[in-house]
Amino acid sequence: MNILKEILKWLSGKKSAISASIGLIIAYIATKGIIGEAEVILYGGLNVIIFGGASIATSKLIYNK
Repeated sequence: MNILKEILKWLSGKKSAISASIGLIIAYIATKGIIGEAEVILYGGLNVIIFGGASIATSKLIYNK
C-alpha cells in the first residue's frame, strides 16, 4: 500500500496532463488510419477509467477527501 501511495503522490498534479496526452495520441493515430473507431472508443474509455480511478484514489488515499 505504501508503494501505491508513493506513486499516487508522485503523480499528483500530473495525471490530467498524461491523460490528455494519451487522448491526443489516440486521436492522432486514429486520423492516420492506424486504428479504427471501435479501438478509439475502447482506448479512450480505458484512459478515462484508469486516470479517473487514479484521481479518485489520490483524493481518498493521499488527501483524505
